[in-house]
Amino acid sequence: MNALFKDLLFSFSSTEEAPLSEVKYLLAQIEETKIKMACAWNHLDYADPEYVEIAVIELLLAQTQYSLLHKRYRLLLGIKHNPSFCTLAATKKSSISLEENL
Repeated sequence: MNALFKDLLFSFSSTEEAPLSEVKYLLAQIEETKIKMACAWNHLDYADPEYVEIAVIELLLAQTQYSLLHKRYRLLLGIKHNPSFCTLAATKKSSISLEENL
């Protein structure tokens, strides 16, 4: 009876959250970093002239952290090729014909 009562009590007690998998953890970190980048952009937009340098460094730090987390996430998923913006833009430009531009 005592064991039954303990089991019942433990079932209603605060349960610990299951540990996140590494992928979910990285996604959560990426989302937090996106929020930090938005705040850093806001700080830069409204910075007094003497604080602009600090705001730029804060933004650089947030963007670097985002890049590292994103690279780690892609490696974890096994995605090796990351097409850059320039490559995508060149591909799009080359697929447009002259007739479409005229």
